[in-house]
Amino acid sequence: MEMGKCLGLRHVVTAGNVSDAVIAFNTDSSAATGALVTVRTAAGVLVAWDGVITVGSDVVSIDNTGGVDWAATDTIDIVIF
Repeated sequence: MEMGKCLGLRHVVTAGNVSDAVIAFNTDSSAATGALVTVRTAAGVLVAWDGVITVGSDVVSIDNTGGVDWAATDTIDIVIF
């Protein structure tokens, strides 16, 4: 059985990310099929982020359309597979 590649990224949220409400992650031309997202405060507390993950052919985007949003200085860890 062949396993696909995974890409792990960490991003610290900026004020611009908060006002844009969307962050796009380049998948380095890999054909992504999904992603897992974890958001933590600057103090390391898990945030119950419930936005939307959109998987494209070379970009995975996350947005703040849910009830719990990320804030400036939060850290986002995303694993794209």
